[in-house]
Amino acid sequence: MKSTIHFFGDSFTEGHSLSTLPGIWPKLICKGLGYKYKNYAIGGASSLFIIHQLIKGLSEVKSGDKAIVLETIPDRTEVYSDKLKKIVPVTNGHLAHDLK
Repeated sequence: MKSTIHFFGDSFTEGHSLSTLPGIWPKLICKGLGYKYKNYAIGGASSLFIIHQLIKGLSEVKSGDKAIVLETIPDRTEVYSDKLKKIVPVTNGHLAHDLK
């Protein structure tokens, strides 16, 4: 059985609007190395959000699998959205703009 590489990160890892295409870098790495592919990354993710995703996803990482965790830009944070009823990642710039 093939092992899996699990990716955790922000939009650069997610592939942003390219996630359905075969050419985003995590898919290319897995194809080149002969691994299966699992991507937990989400656009706009803060460092804390990436850590939370890693903790939640660790139960899926099996013996022989690999996990790649990528850092994001430092001006991202998380806030609770009343509209979405969940914690969402935002950049400090967007947060400051929306508070005006």
